[in-house]
Amino acid sequence: MKTSLILLLGFFVLARPLAGQSPLGDADDKTSLVQYDSGSLSVNFADKSTKISHVFRKSGEELRWGFELAAKATDGVSTLFDGDRVSPDTHAAISIGWQPINGKTEAEVQQGPPADRLIRLFWTTLQVGYTRSNYSLYDANKTVGNRAFEGSKDLPATTLYYNALLRGNFLLGASAGWSRVTNYGDLTKVKVTETTVIDTNGSTTTTSAKTIEARSGALTVAGQWALNTDLLWVPDATKSRIGLDLLTRTTVNGGDTRISPGIGVFVLKDGAPTKIIGGLTIQYDPDDHKTKVGLAVGYPF
Repeated sequence: MKTSLILLLGFFVLARPLAGQSPLGDADDKTSLVQYDSGSLSVNFADKSTKISHVFRKSGEELRWGFELAAKATDGVSTLFDGDRVSPDTHAAISIGWQPINGKTEAEVQQGPPADRLIRLFWTTLQVGYTRSNYSLYDANKTVGNRAFEGSKDLPATTLYYNALLRGNFLLGASAGWSRVTNYGDLTKVKVTETTVIDTNGSTTTTSAKTIEARSGALTVAGQWALNTDLLWVPDATKSRIGLDLLTRTTVNGGDTRISPGIGVFVLKDGAPTKIIGGLTIQYDPDDHKTKVGLAVGYPF
């Protein structure tokens, strides 16, 4: 069980800005659990996102590095590209991590300080990422033909992660990061059909109609701090097939602080505890005072 849980850590990673690096995040694809090594391909149905990532680490070495590519789909279809246009949130990141090599025997650990007896293994990861956030806006105050317009914002991000494997089959994760974010997801969705007269010949009028799907409102960009925590427990009774997660997600944007607690359940492949095949999370949403549900599947490799 102890060996399988150490291996399990490797597949709880890869991130988006402030998301942590995991194939199975919450409803917003956020986590503080960072991949130990290896790669993953995942789809988050709640966040409508797809990502592929890999962490490289040589045996016996303390340093490791990784990369990630992720994108959010436009209309519920997880694709990296939407026609000729990059999907609304396309993200790339690189990371570098450090995990000290512990050459102590079990007897030496038990005779050492309490911290050594509690923490079996820990590693830290620094991730630097970049997101190209595309948007489509509609402004009814503009002249016909110019009311709908598109653009993009460049959003950098950096996050520091700390993960520790604790005795008793627990995995602790904590992350703190800063990023530039937009309020595009909070703007009102609109669907407008504009009709333009092309030609009028006696009693016959030729028109052209165009349907526009966009968002209405003032688009803003601001800096945001985020603090995420996870405490994952893999009970012996589940034979390494179920992981239970207690999580918190906190964001600070100016004077606005939002805290979202929740729980998660991760399902592991039968006979292969390092293969995560699905995850479900339930969180309190401080925006509308309701719960939100996240569902994701992953394929580790």
